[in-house]
Parts: sequence; C-alpha cells; structure tokens
Amino acid sequence: MERRAEWIGGLSKGASRFYRDVTGGEQELNLVYEHSLAVGNDAGIGIGERLNSVREDDIRYGFTTVGPHRDDFKFLLGDIRASQVASQGQTRLMAIAFRLAQSKMMGDYLGERPILLLDDMGSELDLTHLSEAFRLIPEKGQVFVTTTREDLAPIISGEVTFWRFSDSGIVEMKS
Repeated sequence: MERRAEWIGGLSKGASRFYRDVTGGEQELNLVYEHSLAVGNDAGIGIGERLNSVREDDIRYGFTTVGPHRDDFKFLLGDIRASQVASQGQTRLMAIAFRLAQSKMMGDYLGERPILLLDDMGSELDLTHLSEAFRLIPEKGQVFVTTTREDLAPIISGEVTFWRFSDSGIVEMKS
C-alpha cells in the first residue's frame, strides 16, 4: 500500500503540473489514494486483523469487501471531489493530465516512453485548451490520437501522420 501511495503521489504531482499548464492555473488538481483497509483514521491496522473483522460480512455478501483490490483514488479540484463540481471539459482535461503524468512516470521508470493512446481527444474541449494539451504531449515515443475533429490539424506539431478511417477504407491524409 505504501508503494501505491507513492505512485499516486507521483501521479498527483505530474497530473497537477500538466493540468495547471493546460488551464493556466485555474484550479489545483490533486489525486488522493483511498485504501479500503483503513478503519476510520487508523491506517495502521494490520491487513489480517482488518480482513478478520469483516469476515462474517464477506461470507454473507459472497465477496471480499476490503483489501487492496478495493483501493481507489479520487480526483480533487481544490479541496472538492471533482465528480461533484467538474464540467465535462474539466473531466476530459483531468483524464488527459492523468494519462500524460502516467506516461511520464512509466517512461522514467522503464527508461523508454510507452506508447500513448489519447482517444477522442477533441471532444468537450475548446481549441485553446486543446492547443495547450497538444503542446505538452511528449515528442519522443509513439502517440496515437483519435478525434472526429478536422480543425485540430493546425495545432498539432512534430512529426505527424494523419489517417482518415471510413467505410470505404483507410486513407493517409496530407498534413
């Protein structure tokens, strides 16, 4: 759990930085690790002790109610749960910031950039925020971006190949 908390802390710092850069610092983004083994504020209780304390409930429900597989993390905008206040555009930017931070951390850990897939990149975002997001996408490594918006081509820089997928087939587009 400590390693997970460290990774979430690193992801939080990276995602917060990317989010701040894209939005111009509108609001602070944080990720908070929530592990299911804590009882109230007592995160120090042993795993075995916690599992034993809910054993009867687990048998009654037919599944394990606590444990590392039940851990989660939440996004906060400022001090408020993002799920309560974020617009669709903010949610999309948080997802992009999270993926970029995740890609950077994995690249640093592995020594090479992972392949990055950003699906439906153009939805719910204006050109200003998209332009900033594209500026932050790493130039090294492979990045696949899908979108239905043709107006994004001018804001994408670097070595880029555009493809159009339709019922009639796949066609390389001129950039």
